[in-house]
Amino acid sequence: MEQEKKSSIPVAVIVIIAIIIMIPICGIIAAIAIPSFIKYRNKSIEKLVITNAEILRDSVEVYRAKSDQDVYPSNVDDPEFILLENPINEYEQAIIAGDQQPPSIDKSLEGCVYYYLYPDKRDYTIVGYGLGGEPIITIKPN
Repeated sequence: MEQEKKSSIPVAVIVIIAIIIMIPICGIIAAIAIPSFIKYRNKSIEKLVITNAEILRDSVEVYRAKSDQDVYPSNVDDPEFILLENPINEYEQAIIAGDQQPPSIDKSLEGCVYYYLYPDKRDYTIVGYGLGGEPIITIKPN
């Protein structure tokens, strides 16, 4: 029994060595993986905003084509108009109807698409805001 104790390495030493080796490895993996994940997430949000802006443009154009008065929708809550909700991120709604020109940078609009209809109802501007509230897409009628 005494021979077994002398020849074996204590379990505590093995555990400590494993921890000393594993902590830096986990740190290196985290240092590589976390920035990649954040970059992927940011690109996904921007692609979602661009897609929502393009869908809104298509919806606005369909509304105008069906309109007897050949005008764009004045309110995105109009029953004849489709209000799109943002289904896959934390933003409450993807589309905001504004009564003024879209701001150039507004942090509160991050991840949203802003729809502005000009007073004559024959022209509009759609602006999609990416991270930091900076515009990443602007759409006007042809």
